[in-house]
Amino acid sequence: MNMDRHSSFYKVFGFTCLVIALLGIWFAFKSVPLPADNHPYPMIRSGGLFLIIVGTGTILGAIVPKYIWHIFGISAFVASTALTLMARALTAPLGIPTRFQIGALIIAVIMEFVIIYLFPRFFPPRDEHTFQLSILLIVGLHFLIMTPAFGALITVLGILTIVNAGLGIWKGSQIAFSKTWGIDGILKLGIGAMMLCFPFIGL
Repeated sequence: MNMDRHSSFYKVFGFTCLVIALLGIWFAFKSVPLPADNHPYPMIRSGGLFLIIVGTGTILGAIVPKYIWHIFGISAFVASTALTLMARALTAPLGIPTRFQIGALIIAVIMEFVIIYLFPRFFPPRDEHTFQLSILLIVGLHFLIMTPAFGALITVLGILTIVNAGLGIWKGSQIAFSKTWGIDGILKLGIGAMMLCFPFIGL
């Protein structure tokens, strides 16, 4: 597989991860390192908003696979912008996240970017769809690292998206790519909606 075909994806994805990481670092130093008071995961609603937007973009990508990376980039940008504007309003009523929680979030994002960037270079996928589904699997893994920041719901999402992407890679052409990609978007949208609207589920 020609890595040049994914150069635009790397640029969009890398820029988005960098912006999120920088925002997280800034927020970490602006926060008081006290235990979260009202809710054990004060950032859960912010994470839910991000997942809703990205999940919607993923579903659209399944519908129009020709523009999958364009839609991915746009949805990631919109989600990052929305998070920047709404994070404080969504988080403040639930308490103050700890530095450990913010650190887990930052580490997860950075590890996701590094693994996605290096994975195809060390383990070249057999085709385009395998590469794309590998991205979903890695994203699922990074959700697990976010557990200290968002709680059980993000863990469930991580497991479900890993299983979904893993089955898509394992079965290959037996499962339509758009189906696997679309299910991933539905999972993100559904769990994200639960995190945003019902943040006390799973406590």
